[in-house]
Amino acid sequence: MHNCLHIAEILSIIFHHIGHQDNDSRRTLAALTRTCRTFHEPAIAVLWANLDDLSPLVRCLPRDLWMMTSMMREITLKRPMCAEDWVIFRRYSRRVQCLSIQSSQTTLRIYNPIDRQVILALSHPPTILPLFPNLQRLDCFDSRDEILSFVRLVFGPKITHLSLSILEHDMSQLSLLPSVGVLCPSIRSVRFRLHGASLFQSQVMSDAVCKWDSIEKLDCGLLNEKALIHLAGLDSLRSLSCTVSQLISYPNSIGHGCNPTFPNLEDLSLTSVDSFVSFSSFFRSIRSLPKKLQFYLDEEFPSDELRDLLATLSTKSSHDNLQIIHIEELMEFMSPRLHSTITIDTLRPLLSFSRLQLVFIDTLCPISLDDAALTEMAAAWPNLGTLSLNTDHGCRSQSHVTFKGLISLLKLCPKLHTLSMVVDTTILDLPKSGRPGGGVCNRNITELTLSDSKIEDSIKVASILSDILPCVKEICAWSSETLFSLPEAEGYILKWEEVGKLLRAFASVREEERAWKEDRSVVGEVGV
Repeated sequence: MHNCLHIAEILSIIFHHIGHQDNDSRRTLAALTRTCRTFHEPAIAVLWANLDDLSPLVRCLPRDLWMMTSMMREITLKRPMCAEDWVIFRRYSRRVQCLSIQSSQTTLRIYNPIDRQVILALSHPPTILPLFPNLQRLDCFDSRDEILSFVRLVFGPKITHLSLSILEHDMSQLSLLPSVGVLCPSIRSVRFRLHGASLFQSQVMSDAVCKWDSIEKLDCGLLNEKALIHLAGLDSLRSLSCTVSQLISYPNSIGHGCNPTFPNLEDLSLTSVDSFVSFSSFFRSIRSLPKKLQFYLDEEFPSDELRDLLATLSTKSSHDNLQIIHIEELMEFMSPRLHSTITIDTLRPLLSFSRLQLVFIDTLCPISLDDAALTEMAAAWPNLGTLSLNTDHGCRSQSHVTFKGLISLLKLCPKLHTLSMVVDTTILDLPKSGRPGGGVCNRNITELTLSDSKIEDSIKVASILSDILPCVKEICAWSSETLFSLPEAEGYILKWEEVGKLLRAFASVREEERAWKEDRSVVGEVGV
């Protein structure tokens, strides 16, 4: 054996490349542990470093302790655990660095889950020593009470990444949160998968958050004033995802004082459970903006509330920071109840952010733009790489953007690589001589999403698109579940599929022409 393979660090790197995500990789690592003494320790360390569930640990215990039920294929106990069993359990659990606990309903992966008897037994160790002393990451998406009681024993000072699923109105589960702040002081990344929002939930979660001074990434529910003020002063915080609600009175004090608020925050994601107004209330209390903003709402909102939010954002001093804005209604299969339309006047406050690279808006509220409006937007965002407007919900005949507006967009935003919007392709008011795009050509976009765009002449539309977007080979239109269910969708889908076929044919012809020209050039050089 080569001398390099006697170095534990080199073996560890090699064995990590084998991986542990599938059964074949785990079997390979298990075989390596038995190959020789040199391989044993590095291989077994990698084998046990990451566990997708607790069953491998239980299956290492004596065979007379556990059995597999015939119906549910669950591991259950045949007798109580004794001291010798715990010695074996700890021999392997001390090696675990990342642990995932999921109920069978929350994963597509087939494994042997363990029943509540085993969980309850593991929740009563004979000593106060940590069950997983070297655990650094815990992901628990099983909200059974007995699981969460066990999870508390897993908490430890080395944990830096934590994900938990907790039911909103379960007081016993919410009572787990205070211990997180105390037992896991080194936390850097936290995700609480919470359902709904309540003041009870907000209080206990906020108390836990206030105990972390080095948190870098936080994904949680509703936070109160105390927690927001604490987070606003942290230099470490890079990403924050939380719920906003009219239940909380957002303070004006966060944005005042000598110290900057959220000084290094790069990504902010807000979900409102009641009103779009909550977003504006939140931002009135802070002074600066991060690079990335995301807004999610479970309810339909009127366009004037969106305009108010964008106007509030435009008053902040950090215009050069914002590069990504994402606004989305998390609703499907509904017709708009509010008679409201998003226009250029609604979006105009957003035009002051000249460094925007991504703009995503998807809402039940129709977006009504024309060529002049789209040109104004394109001129304001020269660095734009992604533009997505009502991909899933469409514009319901409200859009008046034609090929002229699309060509202006491509000309003014040369970095554009992802485009999803509605274009009225029934209007073909372009020069009758020369190239349709007048020389404007974007080769970055390979797939074009056109939502509920209407079309009449597939051949003419394909010829125009082939000129201005020569690399597009796929057209996606009327494909979302919301739009696909509309009665007129079938006819338009067939026409857009025809456009896609023509674009691929045109691209193939161009490739053949290029190859032909290259061959002629080679022949000419040889002839000389």
